[in-house]
Amino acid sequence: MITAETLRSARKSVSETQEAFARRFGVDRSTYTGWEKDGPPKEGTAPVLIERILTELGQLPTEQTEAAE
Repeated sequence: MITAETLRSARKSVSETQEAFARRFGVDRSTYTGWEKDGPPKEGTAPVLIERILTELGQLPTEQTEAAE
């Protein structure tokens, strides 16, 4: 499961600011900041996009990767 901590850790691993990381998702910094505080959205297209970007960065949590196999 992708959590607020997952996002924060992924962002830090690529040494990006919240502003820069938010651009990867096409959202405002304030939206992304909320994701790091309260967790990412559970519905809509955002979870799919988040999973895809974290996969590309090699930052998808292990249990998420195993579930996809």
